[in-house]
Amino acid sequence: MSNFADFLRGLTKGPVDAIEFIGLSSLAGASLGISTWNFNDIRGLIEIIYPKIPHISLLLSTIFWYFRYKKSVISEIGLIDSAFEGSNIPTDEKHIVKSIKWYNSINPIGYCIAILFGILVYFSYYIKIYLIFSLFLSIMDLIGSSTTLQNLNKFLSEYKVIDDIENRLVISGRREAIIKYYFGNMTLQRICIIFLVTLSSLIYYYETQDGVGDGRYHYVIYYIMTINILAGEYIISQWRIKRDRAMRQ
Repeated sequence: MSNFADFLRGLTKGPVDAIEFIGLSSLAGASLGISTWNFNDIRGLIEIIYPKIPHISLLLSTIFWYFRYKKSVISEIGLIDSAFEGSNIPTDEKHIVKSIKWYNSINPIGYCIAILFGILVYFSYYIKIYLIFSLFLSIMDLIGSSTTLQNLNKFLSEYKVIDDIENRLVISGRREAIIKYYFGNMTLQRICIIFLVTLSSLIYYYETQDGVGDGRYHYVIYYIMTINILAGEYIISQWRIKRDRAMRQ
């Protein structure tokens, strides 16, 4: 792993450590109110869990979303780094910082995303609060992804593969696969669709809350958001499979 990759990993380490220090399991337990559960047998446990199924489905999908997000950020740093082997990319921190656009915003964005995931886990029962903070998460994700795309485009343009290196064709192939992944897919549009589904769910919540509809069906929003998360992750996982296959060729 190069100094460039180590530097990028250092930017993500603080936010990841922060959310895992708080402990997603502790937040999930608090959200479910596990400490107040009182049962003597399996039937008693089922009676407690059954009404919470919509909440539990959203809670588990949110935790799954966080770990998928974390894994993708860490793994993609290595993939991006591999595309700059054999180039004249800066290797010392001072020059890397100068080269990265919006450098000062990257760490705050990371902390905001990590904290927002923690808030979503904790407030997964309170769907209105969940939806509001989920909108903020989509906004921060959109800002973070836009920053990544701007910098990746800048670095790929400025730091070409050196002509006379032995594995030039391999590195060029990696670059092509990464360009197709980031710029050939609906990367930003996917985030916008998640945002719009979340916003529509929040509007539905307020409409039914005000008596226009029936508030008894608020549980449907839990399932809509669960599907929203899982569908988004499925789509991006298919993009990653194609990218990884192309990079191995």
